[in-house]
Amino acid sequence: YQKFSRSKKIYWFTNKIIPAEFRKTIEVSLWHDPELNRVRIQFLVMKWKWFHSSALPHPLTFFLPKRWRCYIIIISNESKDEIAHGLLKNLSEKHQIWILWHELAHILDYENKNLLQISQILQWYLKKTKRKHFENSIDILAIKHGIWPYLHGFYTHLISKHSQHTEHFMKNYLSDEEIKRLT
Repeated sequence: YQKFSRSKKIYWFTNKIIPAEFRKTIEVSLWHDPELNRVRIQFLVMKWKWFHSSALPHPLTFFLPKRWRCYIIIISNESKDEIAHGLLKNLSEKHQIWILWHELAHILDYENKNLLQISQILQWYLKKTKRKHFENSIDILAIKHGIWPYLHGFYTHLISKHSQHTEHFMKNYLSDEEIKRLT
C-alpha cells in the first residue's frame, strides 16, 4: 500500500468520492483490485438503521450502458441499538476493510451483469435461500481476490458481541469454518 507513489494514488482514486472518516480503510480496500480503478464509486455515510452498508448501482445511471454506470456504497453511521456493534465506525480497521471489500465485491459482480441480471438481484433478496446463495458467492469472490485474512474471525467477532441478533443476520454469510475450508 505505501509503495505506490503519490501520483499513482491520485490516479487510482480519481473517479471515487471517499469520505474523510473512512479514507484509509477505503483506500486499502480499493488497493486489492485493479479492476475497480475504472469504476466510478461514491461512498456515502448516512443514517440507515436497517443495514450497516450496502452497494448498489446509482439510480441515475442504472439504465445507462455499463461504461457510464456509477455505484454507491452506503455506510450507515446509525442503526438499531441491538446491531450497532456492526457499524463500520465500531469495528476494527481489519473488519472495516472486510466490510468495505464485501461491498466492492458486489460492485465487481454488478459489473459482470447486464441490466436484467442486476434487476434479478432484488428478487433474490426477497427469497431467503437465494439471498444466502448470492451473499455467499460475494464472500467467495472476495476470498478469491485475497481478502480472506480480513474476513477470518469476523463472524466470530460479531457473534460474540451480540449473539441473538447477529446470528440471525449472519446466516446469509460464510461462517469462519466455511472460510477456513475455502482458503
